Amino acid sequence: MKSWANNIKWRVINRLTSYLLCSVNANDIITHEKGKLFIGGKEVEETELRSLIAEAKVFDSLRIWTIFQETIRNEAMDKGFNKSTSFEDLKTCKTMLYELDILASIVKIIRSKEKK
Repeated sequence: MKSWANNIKWRVINRLTSYLLCSVNANDIITHEKGKLFIGGKEVEETELRSLIAEAKVFDSLRIWTIFQETIRNEAMDKGFNKSTSFEDLKTCKTMLYELDILASIVKIIRSKEKK
């Protein structure tokens, strides 16, 4: 039940954020409904889904992906919260963190379709 409530909460937050800030979120790019995956509103065929799952699994395990996540997150946190001198600095760093989160969310959504 927590997962369902959490999902609803994030959908509301994403919808409000998109409305107020004209931002993009992972659900604008990729969604899964009723057991099917959609990219750009088009259903992903089974063969492409298997390929995407394999790619996401490899991507998730790549050292370069870990380096990107750690480096970007650490630099954005440091520059945005410790060294920022203006609102623009903070906004830029928050945008970097948000974009990183979108990428991670896309990989997570694809990996969620992996048959256990």
